[in-house]
Amino acid sequence: MKRLTLLLFSLLFSVLMLAGTYSGGSGTSGDPYQIATTSDLIELSNTSSDWNYYFIQTANISFNVDETLVDWDGDGSATWDTEDQKGFSPIGNSSTYFDGTYDGQNYSIDNLYINRSANDNIGLFGYVSDGTISNLKVSNADITGNEFTGVLCGQVVVSSSSIDNCETSGSLSATAQCGGMIGGGDCEITNSNSSVTVTAGKIDDWSDAGGLIGDAEGTITNCYATGDVTTEGRNAGGLVGWVQGDLIIVQSYATGNVTINSSSSSGEAGGLVGSYSGN
Repeated sequence: MKRLTLLLFSLLFSVLMLAGTYSGGSGTSGDPYQIATTSDLIELSNTSSDWNYYFIQTANISFNVDETLVDWDGDGSATWDTEDQKGFSPIGNSSTYFDGTYDGQNYSIDNLYINRSANDNIGLFGYVSDGTISNLKVSNADITGNEFTGVLCGQVVVSSSSIDNCETSGSLSATAQCGGMIGGGDCEITNSNSSVTVTAGKIDDWSDAGGLIGDAEGTITNCYATGDVTTEGRNAGGLVGWVQGDLIIVQSYATGNVTINSSSSSGEAGGLVGSYSGN
């Protein structure tokens, strides 16, 4: 009988351990999942089935300033193997969008590292569709991607998606469609700013690189960018690289330098907006 009781207790304990998710919460609007540690963030990045739930950040989160000491893939060891060398795996991708809600509650994520030069939709959040991200600071980031690369989000689609009261800093390098906060998309961005140094290559002759967002439609209100933008192709702006549709900019500005290095480029760069093809 004692052995049976002990076995039942062990099974119950195992179930409870498996049921433990993040640092608390159940993922509902009234009881969001709680993100408090680097392990919580990596768990979220590896759990696509949770990308439509509610999250709140409950503490400042800082990855080791030496990226080689971080277990980026969450396999239990920081060995700087092939997967660790890619850094953080973005939350949301082209096959499974992030369409949940993430409220940073004015906390920060420091020393985010991503090195995925062959991949699109790169950022803390890779692909956001009908999602909301607010009250979050991503600082001292080091991000490398291909197309649609941003420190906060690679690509944001569906006009009901919103970014509010967010801040980014660090450095970003990508091929094209890249920005200090968002690579590109259709969304509402409010009360946000970026001080990211953006370096872009080009595809054919265009870069679509911006201090805040690479290519954009939707609305930008009470936002600014101070990071320098350097590209090898056209469509580069201090705030927005290329306006691809209808975009409204309200009470927003940029102060960073915009430089096009390619002699073959026809230009199309601006202190605020690089090129405009919308209505």
